[in-house]
Amino acid sequence: DEIPYSPNPKIRLLQVSNIGASLPQENIYDNWKECNPQSVDGFSAIGYFIAKQLSSKLNVPVGIINSSWSGTPAEFWTPAKYIENDKELLNNAKLFKPAPARPYEYASLWNAMIHPLAGYTIAGTFWYQGEGNVGTYKSYDKLFSGLIKGWREAWKSEFPFYYVQIAPYDYKSPANEQKGALLREQQTRTLALPKTSMAVVTDLVPDVNNVHPTRKKEVAERLANIALAEVYGKEIIDYKSPVYKSHKVEGDKIVIDFDYLQGNLKVKGKDIIDLLIADESKNFVPASYRIEKNKLIVFNKDIKNPIAVRFGFTDTSMPNLFNSADLPVSPFRTDNW
Repeated sequence: DEIPYSPNPKIRLLQVSNIGASLPQENIYDNWKECNPQSVDGFSAIGYFIAKQLSSKLNVPVGIINSSWSGTPAEFWTPAKYIENDKELLNNAKLFKPAPARPYEYASLWNAMIHPLAGYTIAGTFWYQGEGNVGTYKSYDKLFSGLIKGWREAWKSEFPFYYVQIAPYDYKSPANEQKGALLREQQTRTLALPKTSMAVVTDLVPDVNNVHPTRKKEVAERLANIALAEVYGKEIIDYKSPVYKSHKVEGDKIVIDFDYLQGNLKVKGKDIIDLLIADESKNFVPASYRIEKNKLIVFNKDIKNPIAVRFGFTDTSMPNLFNSADLPVSPFRTDNW
């Protein structure tokens, strides 16, 4: 629908060819193109809509480099030393098997599709990946943090790195190990790195059996707003999703505090979906709740000594708790069971 309306001399696109290499490269085979129906067809939809929003809001030309390869794990995009210096990451990287017309060596896409760009002045990076690492979720924060540090090291710049939490999808995980939820938890931990932010998209999924959700424009708007607020100084209230900060037990209730929350919480619907509470039995049951401005108070009349809360902590959960700007609260758990 958008392609016929795409001509825009203020947007330039650079599509990096899908090539892998065993050693870091210095050049790419591609060049900048003005945004038009021919150049935008096949380009990243999220990248295009980010550029359109930034250019419109800032009234400046915007260039977007799209360097991506569908279905690839983060190991392929990480400088080799960050994998080779860690036994767990190296063992995971060796699990990938050769396949026709597909890369399979760690660092191969970093070498050919990112390294040639190192040093080229950029305002920041947007990253949307993680599905390819659900099977090895336990080390994703370590892997992803290494990737970010490696890129920044190559650029000699601590540029902003904004990423999308993976969307709800049915990974056919066992009930006691919801691997998609556990990967999202790992992604949330990466926020400990400076100049990182995360867009949550649990409300943008029409079909949990499609690993590529179709609502790209809304994802782009969330990423662009983070950049507008944090890079370009625009005043935007509640421009990113609340993330679990801490909790305290007060009698038979658990009070949850959130980071990145300026306004108040709100529920769309009658009750919060997928909100659970447990005592020392570790048996989670549906929870009642009360919202007091920016705090979530969780309880169940049958649980007198609660210990833990889980919210939206399944592979396919699409919960309905939002901030004042209609951005969903990131799924979380307070336990480590």
